[in-house]
Amino acid sequence: MSKRLPWMKWYSKDAIGDTALRLCPPAARGIWYDMLWLMDVADRRGYLTRNGCPYPDADICRVLGVTTDELAKAKDDLIQAGVPGIEKETGIWFNRRMVRDEERRLNGAKYGSKGGGNPQLKTPLDNPQETIQIPENRSQKLEVTARARTPIKDTFIGAPKENSDFEAFWDEYGKKLSRGSALRAFKTAMKKTTIAEMIQAIQAQKNTHVWRSGYQPHAATWLNQEQWTNDIAAMNRVAVKGNEEPKKVKHFAN
Repeated sequence: MSKRLPWMKWYSKDAIGDTALRLCPPAARGIWYDMLWLMDVADRRGYLTRNGCPYPDADICRVLGVTTDELAKAKDDLIQAGVPGIEKETGIWFNRRMVRDEERRLNGAKYGSKGGGNPQLKTPLDNPQETIQIPENRSQKLEVTARARTPIKDTFIGAPKENSDFEAFWDEYGKKLSRGSALRAFKTAMKKTTIAEMIQAIQAQKNTHVWRSGYQPHAATWLNQEQWTNDIAAMNRVAVKGNEEPKKVKHFAN
């Protein structure tokens, strides 16, 4: 028997967005909602039962304050719309969402009683028997056996891939200015291209006439203007005279 909770989960958006239920007449919807309260306090949460048996229609009518004809009409409408779940063996009605939530709750309680968490990340004892030896009397000393830690393999959790990709880009780009702006621009750029394409473009543009002349843009500018699409041949054709900024250096799109 499930331990009863003093509250019930209610998903308003799901209730409003349930097309099958909304197609039922208002009377059928009202009776279904009342049935949910009975399912919530049932011995099998989520099932329309009482004392482990299907809830008798006569008792439902008395509890809900409806006639047998009203209940029969509502049940026909609900079944036709496919609203309730029905056990094949017993014919007991149940609410699918409530049953799933109850299964998750019971599983969480089960694993929580064992300490919860990922068991692979826990440090087991080589010998669980050798922990603490309680003295039989006060004259004896408390003996504590050292906990032999077993190394955990392949459980290192590294930095998020997005950050590791940015570090690869940052190292390859070379001109390390305005890192914060570059990181924000990088996150946007990754929605349009890949880190491999950016690295390849940087390596190619490093050898162009523009970059060798000292006109490498800031990383944020390069990213915001999608300069990984620059035409390498066009970058080599740009003339650089003295301290004059080369023409078309900002973007060389195909």
